Amino acid sequence: MKKIINILIFSGLLFLAACGGAAAPAAPNSENPPLATPPPVDSANEPEQPAAESPIEQNMVNLSLENLSRKLNIGVEQIRVTKVTKVVWRDASLGCPKPGVDYLRVETPGFSITLEADGKSYELHTDESKRVTICNNAQPKGTTPRWKSLI
Repeated sequence: MKKIINILIFSGLLFLAACGGAAAPAAPNSENPPLATPPPVDSANEPEQPAAESPIEQNMVNLSLENLSRKLNIGVEQIRVTKVTKVVWRDASLGCPKPGVDYLRVETPGFSITLEADGKSYELHTDESKRVTICNNAQPKGTTPRWKSLI
């Protein structure tokens, strides 16, 4: 029985080694010098951007950056992404309806993307394919836009 256990343990270790178990790092010597490491990045000058959770989200963030860049006539590199939130809009207006316009009343998945440029914050709303709108109808919490009372 002891012999079988030893064989099983040896087989398991052999299997782990064959499957790419981590090898101990080689000690640096003159024949095997350590690899050069890149210099540290100065993160004080570059604020961290939120990472996209999906290719769709990344695509919509890129479209939003390009949209705001064109509107402000500045380079995309001058715009910072401060917040990205996945949302489902109540209708095709993407949460930014224009007064007097009828929108298809269908839930529309998309994103609320907050961008910052020249010290100002901009809220852009998107669907999940290609529509991007700069939302100028944003109201502080607790207020109702005038157009809502007409519906």
